[in-house]
Amino acid sequence: MKAQIKKKDAKELADYGFPYCEIQYLLMPYAPLLYTAGIYGRNEDLYHINGVWISTGYNYSGKRADYKLARKYDDKARQIYNDREKYDSRKEKERALKQLMNRFLKALQKQDGE
Repeated sequence: MKAQIKKKDAKELADYGFPYCEIQYLLMPYAPLLYTAGIYGRNEDLYHINGVWISTGYNYSGKRADYKLARKYDDKARQIYNDREKYDSRKEKERALKQLMNRFLKALQKQDGE
């Protein structure tokens, strides 16, 4: 169950932010832990993955990552998600998506270091 937090807290917490649906396939195996909401509804969901807080939504928090990098990894995740021949079971797909997310997080952190 997600807990609501204030936008101010989300800004302090989030490491990286992505617009709504930009990394939707990468996030498939994960459930958001927190969210923020405003007068017009939900602003963002926050995920805690391997010690990194990711915000995604219409009004996201955190450092905006390179669009091309996010698109590249989400396209790979979409291919994994839609591949019914290579990944027979749900667990195999989930494992492959989590491995891809680990590589994505490393690429984000490497990009920050440059």
